[in-house]
Amino acid sequence: MQFLTISNILSLVRAPLALLFLIPNMPLRLTVVALAALSDWLDGFIARRWGKPTPVGAVLDPVMDKFFMLFVFSVLVADGLMGGWEMVAMLARDFVLVGYVAVLAITRTWRNIKPRSLIWGKVSTVAQYVFLFLICSNVPVPGYAYLLFVLFAALYLGELLLLFKQREK
Repeated sequence: MQFLTISNILSLVRAPLALLFLIPNMPLRLTVVALAALSDWLDGFIARRWGKPTPVGAVLDPVMDKFFMLFVFSVLVADGLMGGWEMVAMLARDFVLVGYVAVLAITRTWRNIKPRSLIWGKVSTVAQYVFLFLICSNVPVPGYAYLLFVLFAALYLGELLLLFKQREK
């Protein structure tokens, strides 16, 4: 069955990992973040290395990424370890993506776009994991550092617009 590939299973692992983040134990949370980051990297690596990327995986991986981050950030906000605006800043790239997809849907041009990873999306994801490691390690992160995610979102939007423009040619 095309759904039950190793890559897709690795993507799905992020859901129970997110639930484990509810346990207020920082060493456990660090382990959860490390395992989520590893599964995020491995699922794509395996799919590309073995030549087995699937349409399901192309959707499942980013959905599980977003679910994991949103869930974990929400737990950190509820625990008082992160402010609401910091969470919004860290999710800025995701807001840009949702807006872009909405525009594609409204203009009915989504069929012409082939989903793929973009550099600033990857940079933003790596930065999210780094910040999660810092927060779970009780390393203070200055508020202004979260503005990096707004910059990454703007650069990501630029990449999306270039991709859209290239599609028109």
